[in-house]
Amino acid sequence: MSRITRRNFLSYAGAGAVTASVGPFYIKRAFAADTIKIGHVNTFSGPLAALGEQGKWGLTVAVNRINSSGGINGKKVEIIERDDAFKPAQAVREAEKLILRENIDALTGTSSSGICVQLAPLVERNRTLYVLGTGCETTNLTGGKVKKCPKHVFRPYNTTKSQAIAMAPWAIQNGVKTATGLYMDFAWGQSVAFDFRDEFVRLGGKWIDPVPAPLNTSDYLPYVNRISQEAEAIVMGMSGGAAIKSMLAVADAGFTQKAKIVGPASVCDVNTLEQQGKSAVGGFYLHRYSPVHDLAGSPFDDEHNRSFREEFMALSKGVLPSGFAQAQFTGMNTIKAAMEGAKYQDKKKDTPKMIAWLEGNGGSTEFGPGRLFKRGRDFPQGDIYLRSSDHQAFVDFYMTTVDDNLHFKIVGDVVPMKTTLYDSKFKSCSA
Repeated sequence: MSRITRRNFLSYAGAGAVTASVGPFYIKRAFAADTIKIGHVNTFSGPLAALGEQGKWGLTVAVNRINSSGGINGKKVEIIERDDAFKPAQAVREAEKLILRENIDALTGTSSSGICVQLAPLVERNRTLYVLGTGCETTNLTGGKVKKCPKHVFRPYNTTKSQAIAMAPWAIQNGVKTATGLYMDFAWGQSVAFDFRDEFVRLGGKWIDPVPAPLNTSDYLPYVNRISQEAEAIVMGMSGGAAIKSMLAVADAGFTQKAKIVGPASVCDVNTLEQQGKSAVGGFYLHRYSPVHDLAGSPFDDEHNRSFREEFMALSKGVLPSGFAQAQFTGMNTIKAAMEGAKYQDKKKDTPKMIAWLEGNGGSTEFGPGRLFKRGRDFPQGDIYLRSSDHQAFVDFYMTTVDDNLHFKIVGDVVPMKTTLYDSKFKSCSA
């Protein structure tokens, strides 16, 4: 998949969808000064560029819809975009420019867990709402070693811990007694491996020390060769180009024939499947929004998903939307809902109101204190419970495999969000 070019951005802006700047390019804003400005930091170059591209398309669909319906509180939405190049320091610099120079009203993105963790202190200092989109599923943002809840940060989709709570019972039920892992050695990959370990061991499974692979590894065979031959399942914490190379290496080493390959959606998604080819067939990948080849008969067979898919694929030139696109679409619609709920007009005055609204204004849902977004046009993947105490969301999951035609298909029943809830680290996020 090719990266986003300046010509692509110009075409989007010409269609009234987005105004943006990436790298050295800057596009003049199409809207008047009285707009709502959303900063979007994402990865458009580097090893996770395909994820950033999915996020870009998902965001564009959301903004197209918002602006064609009159905007938010009567104001058009303008997106100002920056490339983080999968570099945390660059992401922080670009986000700081968006906040201080562009005076954005809110921030969204990014593809990398290592980056969102670095952006959290920045938005806290500058009291800017940051609603995550695309990637960033590490528990280190809303739990882990974090000392206090990131008050200005909301993640309207799952963490690796919720994934583990869904994947580990599946592995046990499917006869896996011994498992290990292969993961990208940074925040997200570590979370995938060790969150699964904790849940798998709790259920009685035996865990063998996993193999970490440095970022930007070009040859994965030396790391694959260190995987224990005893393992009945290999949990993969891989994404982007690393997912492609590592899966090919795992297949070359013969592991796909003797062990179950298991992992979150990023291990095998629309961004990677074509290049992974037959190495992906028969693996099991947990998705929150599965890119099934045909919606008919799937859990996403309704008008909301059909219209989202149609609009998305018109932008992507036929590429199916993945969970990364869905997450960024969801992120923008979460911002829209908060701004409408708070009757947003002024950042300084109304950002605390948006936070309170997203937290449920002190109310409670059937799952606990917080805000429940119901499945519909803005949230086609399903209901989302956004917990008030740590600003973490919970969603349904689907175990997906790849058939011989290289098509995704869902196996088994939905894993409902209520089964993946875990205790919040914080009693409240208001302190």
